[in-house]
Amino acid sequence: MQEADEYIAVFQVPYKAGTLTAIALDAEGKEVGRTSLETAGEAVALRLTVDLPPLPGEGSSTGRTALQASRDDLALILIEAIDAQGRVVPTTDLAVDIAVSGVGERVASGNAAIDDMLSVNRPHVSLYRGQAQAIVRPYAEQGSIEVSVTAPGLPQAQVSIPAK
Repeated sequence: MQEADEYIAVFQVPYKAGTLTAIALDAEGKEVGRTSLETAGEAVALRLTVDLPPLPGEGSSTGRTALQASRDDLALILIEAIDAQGRVVPTTDLAVDIAVSGVGERVASGNAAIDDMLSVNRPHVSLYRGQAQAIVRPYAEQGSIEVSVTAPGLPQAQVSIPAK
């Protein structure tokens, strides 16, 4: 066992729907951390979350709300299948279709599944553990980029990304 592995705890627990909570205690038995996992229900919607990475020289977190109207900027869009409580449904591998209109284009899409390595140039991708990603880039003009994602049996999800 390597030193990096010395502090890894592994537990075998029987599966049961509900909440699993891990509580970290210090040497005196005082709680110093807590995290929980909850069983997700059936997928009822798609959620799109836009991430605008910092521009060169901006640091690690900028809180940007718009893309630059430049071919050098990108928006990352996290696509998630969620249940009625907003939890990601990790057991779904639904196929999603990604459409982009307005002043931008989809430049890539994908998931993290090593056994599902289709071309990133395709406008459709399967969710992996309930998630996928699309990357869009603005044309060199101002306006908005409209992204819509559809999956069988779920309502369409849309997001608008301004380019200034």
